[in-house]
Amino acid sequence: MRIFFLHLLLCLVSLPSFAQESPVRFKVIDKETKAPLENVTVETNGEVIGKTNEEGNIIRIISVENDFIFTIIGYNPQTIHAKAKTGWITVEMQKSDSKLDEVTVVSSTRNNQR
Repeated sequence: MRIFFLHLLLCLVSLPSFAQESPVRFKVIDKETKAPLENVTVETNGEVIGKTNEEGNIIRIISVENDFIFTIIGYNPQTIHAKAKTGWITVEMQKSDSKLDEVTVVSSTRNNQR
């Protein structure tokens, strides 16, 4: 019986080694000025995973290869394919040439008078 529990314990301890998760690091910059871009939305597998900080950095833990999509208003979306253990990846965002045709502003007020 002790041998069974010992084997079970060894299996459970070795299980995390199969799902090797490691960080992938991105630095997002403007392609022309090389200035870091803050608040760039980063998503993978259709899910937003975060935004870049004031230095344009974001670090996420991944276990497999993923496509990361970087978006921010005024720039073209950028897709980067990354593997775990890649190190720092610099993402250069190009400003968009498109202009908004129309802007809709919606306002509402709440009447709390009784």
